[in-house]
Amino acid sequence: MVLACLLLVLVPLAIHLASAALAGWRYVTPGPTPAEGEKPFLSLIRPVCGLDAFDEETLRSSFRQAYPAYEVIFCAAREMDPAVPLLRRLIAEHPHVPAQLLIGETLLTGNPKLNNLFKGLAAAQSDGLVMTDSNLLLDRDYLTRLVATWRADTGLVSAPPVGSRPGNFWGGRGMRLPQQFAGALAACGGQPRARLRTGQDAVLETLGARGRWRARGTGAQPC
Repeated sequence: MVLACLLLVLVPLAIHLASAALAGWRYVTPGPTPAEGEKPFLSLIRPVCGLDAFDEETLRSSFRQAYPAYEVIFCAAREMDPAVPLLRRLIAEHPHVPAQLLIGETLLTGNPKLNNLFKGLAAAQSDGLVMTDSNLLLDRDYLTRLVATWRADTGLVSAPPVGSRPGNFWGGRGMRLPQQFAGALAACGGQPRARLRTGQDAVLETLGARGRWRARGTGAQPC
């Protein structure tokens, strides 16, 4: 009985520590780099809703990508959203990066974030669509590493973020879930490079191709 209880404690702990170690190792290990001719124009789409503690830092990282050709599309549902003035200032401060702020909401689903994103998808100038939440801090090589994972048959790439700077104890607990996902991804050779700044649970969803999607198990297929 005692042995069974110990196993119930030690086995999950060992799995957690191993996944955390794998995530950390993959995070500091240089990933594959695509050739210059394999860097297509990308549309980076970021929905916003309100302002979190680190939003200026995380949204500013949109403009600091070491990637040759991309645009940034910010989506807000309402003109009065607190993030709108910040976004207009960031766009004005970075004229070298094509960027725009779209305001409005298309009520096609019961999901407010998807309704906010539709206008961004329609305005995108690229078939390579990258969606990241506003509270994700993107490393400078984020887009480069993302493109390096694409293959001819790739339709969607998803990379859970790594949590950092929790606002309180519960924020730190909330980071555990995406970090465990990141560890599992690392074990499979993934390259998580975005950092979650608010301590809330979040999943980084990156759309690799234009189109509608039908979920099939853990993957997705264009339809």
